[in-house]
Amino acid sequence: MKQNLLISPFVGKIMRIARMQLFFLLLVSIGKAEVTHAQPEIEKIISVNWSNVTLKQAIQSLEKRASLHFVYSQNVIALDQKVNLVSKREKVKNILDRLLIPLQIKYEIINGNIVLSRVMSSTVSTPASALAMSLQERGSPLPSVELQPLPDRIVRGQITSETGEALPGVNVMVKGTNVGVNTNNDGNYQLSVPEGSSAILVITSIGYLKQEIPLGSQTLVNVQLKPDEKALQEVVVVGYGEQKKVSFTGSESIITTRELKQSPTALLSNALGGRMAGLVTVQRSGEPGYDGANIWIRGLGTFGSNQSPLVLVDGVERDFNNIDPHEVESFTILKDASATAVFGVRGANGVVLVNTRKGTGGKPKVSLTVEKGFLSPTRLPEYVDGYTYATLYNEANRNADLPLPFTDEVLQKIKDQSDPLRYPNVDWMKLMKRSAGQEHVNLNISGGNTTVRYFVSTSYFHDKGFFIEDPRNAYSTNLGRRRFNLRTNVDINLSKDLELSIGITGITENRNFPGTGTQEIFNLMNKATPILYPMVYPNGRIPGTVASAQQNPYGRLTQTGYATEFRGTTQGTFGLKYNLGRLTKGLSAMGRFAFDSYSSSNIARKKNFETWLVSAENDPTTSEPIYNLTAEGDKFLGYGIDTWGESRSYLEASLNYSRSFGRHDIGGMLLYNQGGRQATAGSAIGSLPYRRMGLVGRATYGWKERYFAEINFGYNGSENFPRGKRFGLFPAFSGGWVVSDEPFFKNNVPFISLLKLKGSYGIVGNDQINNQRFMYLTTLKTTDGYLFGTEFNNGIGGIMEDAIGNANITWETSRKSNVGMELRAMKDRISLILDFFREHRTNILTQRGTVPDLLGIQSLPYANIGIVDNKGIDATLTYRTSIGPVRMDLKGTYTFARNRIIHNDEPSRRYDYLRRTGQRIGQPFGLEAMGIFSSQEEINNSPKQVFNSTVVPGDVKYRDTNNDGTIDIYDEKPIGFSNIPEMVYGFGGTFTYQGFDLSFLFQGVGNVSVFRNYEGYIPFAQGQFGNVLQVALDRWTTENPNPNASFPRLYPGNNDNNYRNSTFWQINGNYLRLKNAQLGYTIPKLWAQRIKADNIRLYVNGLNLLLWDRIKLYDPESGDGAGKYPPSRVINMGLNVNF
Repeated sequence: MKQNLLISPFVGKIMRIARMQLFFLLLVSIGKAEVTHAQPEIEKIISVNWSNVTLKQAIQSLEKRASLHFVYSQNVIALDQKVNLVSKREKVKNILDRLLIPLQIKYEIINGNIVLSRVMSSTVSTPASALAMSLQERGSPLPSVELQPLPDRIVRGQITSETGEALPGVNVMVKGTNVGVNTNNDGNYQLSVPEGSSAILVITSIGYLKQEIPLGSQTLVNVQLKPDEKALQEVVVVGYGEQKKVSFTGSESIITTRELKQSPTALLSNALGGRMAGLVTVQRSGEPGYDGANIWIRGLGTFGSNQSPLVLVDGVERDFNNIDPHEVESFTILKDASATAVFGVRGANGVVLVNTRKGTGGKPKVSLTVEKGFLSPTRLPEYVDGYTYATLYNEANRNADLPLPFTDEVLQKIKDQSDPLRYPNVDWMKLMKRSAGQEHVNLNISGGNTTVRYFVSTSYFHDKGFFIEDPRNAYSTNLGRRRFNLRTNVDINLSKDLELSIGITGITENRNFPGTGTQEIFNLMNKATPILYPMVYPNGRIPGTVASAQQNPYGRLTQTGYATEFRGTTQGTFGLKYNLGRLTKGLSAMGRFAFDSYSSSNIARKKNFETWLVSAENDPTTSEPIYNLTAEGDKFLGYGIDTWGESRSYLEASLNYSRSFGRHDIGGMLLYNQGGRQATAGSAIGSLPYRRMGLVGRATYGWKERYFAEINFGYNGSENFPRGKRFGLFPAFSGGWVVSDEPFFKNNVPFISLLKLKGSYGIVGNDQINNQRFMYLTTLKTTDGYLFGTEFNNGIGGIMEDAIGNANITWETSRKSNVGMELRAMKDRISLILDFFREHRTNILTQRGTVPDLLGIQSLPYANIGIVDNKGIDATLTYRTSIGPVRMDLKGTYTFARNRIIHNDEPSRRYDYLRRTGQRIGQPFGLEAMGIFSSQEEINNSPKQVFNSTVVPGDVKYRDTNNDGTIDIYDEKPIGFSNIPEMVYGFGGTFTYQGFDLSFLFQGVGNVSVFRNYEGYIPFAQGQFGNVLQVALDRWTTENPNPNASFPRLYPGNNDNNYRNSTFWQINGNYLRLKNAQLGYTIPKLWAQRIKADNIRLYVNGLNLLLWDRIKLYDPESGDGAGKYPPSRVINMGLNVNF
């Protein structure tokens, strides 16, 4: 019950002082400082004499006398309560403190306004004497205010659904405070609210409408939540527009910007793996500037030259990799024909849609992100030391009945390093790398009003490679990348019906490389033996010779100069949208024009370098080593430059219609577009501009938001095909049924809130069939190879056919079908999106294989005769819930896609199992290994292996596939899988507790194989100049004749029998990795306000943190690992501040 207590002046003063002093102590303890940074008006000195006036009258008096402006809600601030305050010549801010603090009211100064809000009374608990003493020490007069204490009261109740079912985990908050609870398993809640306050309960739960309930004097509040029908109005990004989520009947996957920001990577493609159903990603290299992942949507549907999806950024074909993740508004992949038919001849491989952020109305919002990361290779191979290497090389020569190259004396010198200049022991992988780092800064601002809205983002990214450098160089030979991004998006309402959109983007990138290619350096690091040379002599000279097999990796890295690359990108997009509702409701028109410019320049400053070798003996007079010059070098760096440029333009205009008639929803779109590009070329044909144009249409119908039908089409073409065959029609049809809205379902399966079934079928195309243009034309060339029987060594010049044109050349055609479902259950805690897909790709361009030789054609012609089938499944499963104060969001994705070559004009084979037809794209062929021969008797009793080498015990044993008694190339058969995974999955989650958040992502692949029989893997592949991996210690020897050893007997060079493509060298490339993890802490808002910030968040995250696989030697994504710069493991720290 509300009470009015009249307090004696002395006691009242003490209580008021106590409240005020505690409040000041609380402010100091939590770092709040809005008062100390007040506007000049509250520094004014005034006098007041209020006796039994209302708070509203006191505020109005201050507004008039101190030129202040107060902002408050009458539902929160009780303006009719009485106050008494006398003050002579005191600062306004002190008067505010003395007036408001006893009333449990706080204030903030925002944009010159005094914003009032309530403070919970439960925070007051400090002794009065200390408070009074503190105020008296400051010389502040004791205020005289009539108090009306507000004791807390308990409010309780139950939250249920419309059907009366208890709802656990519902969030119940007191508006404007941090006071709140979650309902228990029975839907009950209880919380403390100040008596007499104008408190409002805010009740929220996923899948239900938010409710705000003024408490008044209530202590029991039961609430029934209604389903969030607005969720049905959610929109998804589709080709050339947006669409209601409930009515979308195609197949797509979405990644949130929060997920993108969790991965500390330079390129967006490396943040996608495992996060989107239907998306397959593989990062082959980690080299800065060339570390983007290859992406495929629903696997491979063609063995043609282009397997990549179409990428559109803000509706225009552009690369998305260099976009800063803080600039991304939405990232969507379109997977089935219904979603991609509008792109017609370019939609067969799927489509990636990226929309960048737009401005929002309101005061400016500033966000600053600063990150510092530390890089290391995910994995590098480990090789044996020098002594072990020399010992094993002796063993290999012994196996080949050759003299032993290393005596016991030499072995001892290598072992004890008594003469390291002549008998070194170098771990090239260890010495050639160092720690690396990266930095990232992003600053973006957004805001606007009802007329103009803007978003501006600028960012900087810098990373370096792992290579060491020579400090004597005046330039860097390490890998490096610096990228600057600037993006501006502005939307302007020119009138009530006309909106102008302007988007300007600039990206500059500077890259640095050693004078020798990165792959060559890594190859040398893999092959250079530990006893080849010292890395560098003590006098700074570089050991080495001119022999290509004996190159010094350090010399090639640091002494061959350097190269730089500059890339510049400018993109401009201008759009107009006009509301034609005056003609008919729901009609609008839109136009868009884009112009992009790209340029690059590559400057190479290279040189040859001197190499030296130490003589076998020291100088007899000085006892110093004698250095002999083995190769001359250049004194100065050379110079070479290569430039490239490209310009692109794009234009589209469309009419859009969307309207509801009772229970009927009708939509439509008709769009015209055209685009072109022109780039630097090395030939007359290549210099001709590229052109595309077409029409796009869409018609949608929905009834009762329960039944949906949609038709999409693209009618477009390319100048790359013969006249009269340049355009094609690509239609698609789809439908959907929201079963959960049917009365028979809703009444019998109440725990399922959404069940939507959908299906689609359509035709899409792929016109990127070959890197060569105008293949319908026959080309001629000059030659001097005609022989007329006179001089066989000198041909006669003339003209000959270069390539035979194909007048029927056309695009690939893909017929796609998709059936799927969307499910939400258990109060929307569980969500499942499941799709089954099938694709039949025809007209794949392939070179003829069955043309008879007697035709005398030098190069067999190409024709659209290839056929591939592809089918699979993809799914996304999410689970969201709260356990007490802990919020939990879990997500898993799964993709499986298997293709099969139906026809590729393959010539007949001796055996059917040799045919590529019927196999997967990229299917490897090889022999089936059966272990290692243990004895000569076993060899004699086995089929003969004929591979230009004598088979002895310790060699690999193969299966006779055709049972003809001989093992040769005709025994090769399909083995394992291709190096592109058929199966990709990811699972992870986010947990939040108060200000803490923890997120993680595990990503894995299945059905993928790699070979390990490259030069850096095979011991002594180049004789004495081939390195030996530590795993080769598990080898077959006469002392350990293990038929299942990891390596056959050692041999000084390449052994034709042992190192063939076979299951012996093929390994399961499946892996599971902790792809990403992040731990963050959001500083309490009261602390953030100390620096006038709305939000401050500290976090640490990582990329490629842990790895489980069977390869063990190198990162499994790099394929065979030969000469590949490894992907990076990143540990990153960051700070995000929002104002």
